[in-house]
Amino acid sequence: FTQNTNAQSLDARIAQAHQQIQQAEMIIAKATEVGNGGDVVEAMRFRDQAKTNVSQLSQVKQQFDAQRQQAQQPRVDPNVVGYAKQWLEANPWYDPTGRDRDSAMTKAIDNELASEGFDPSSRDYWEELTSRVSDAVGDDSAKPKRRAPPTGRTREHAPTRTKKEIYVTPERKAAMIEAGAWDDVAKRNRLLKAYQEQDRGSAR
Repeated sequence: FTQNTNAQSLDARIAQAHQQIQQAEMIIAKATEVGNGGDVVEAMRFRDQAKTNVSQLSQVKQQFDAQRQQAQQPRVDPNVVGYAKQWLEANPWYDPTGRDRDSAMTKAIDNELASEGFDPSSRDYWEELTSRVSDAVGDDSAKPKRRAPPTGRTREHAPTRTKKEIYVTPERKAAMIEAGAWDDVAKRNRLLKAYQEQDRGSAR
């Protein structure tokens, strides 16, 4: 409210100065017709002062408008910027413009999280985004998806049809790729199930 009042006050003062310029020019014209040099000089001085006022007030208004516009711009949380940067670096396949199917789906999931009240400045938001993208998009060896911001872990994991996590070490992944099973969903799932049973057995 205060900012609007100040802006209106400046506009009013500028309009008043313009009126003073017009009045001075009318006096100059009349004084010139009757040959009254004193009035011409005085009116010219008055007109020049009004022009100076218009110039100064216009500069103040420009500065005021710039400050008001800057104050109205939303401030971005540095935590959001940091997490977003990490997520984009971990998921180079993602196109922020959503021009491909996977990226468009990811944008939709991102909007869904926001509508559900998830806080993008928290790590939970980005981990939930990664999890949902994993379920919706799936795996593709050419485009490593579902990567959350770095946590220091060196192992990857792939979801099975039961949606239980199976940790895949780099060695296991390399072996699956060499065996031609990584791109074959059926073969990959069989091997993942075997790894799961193996991990369960070693954990007993």
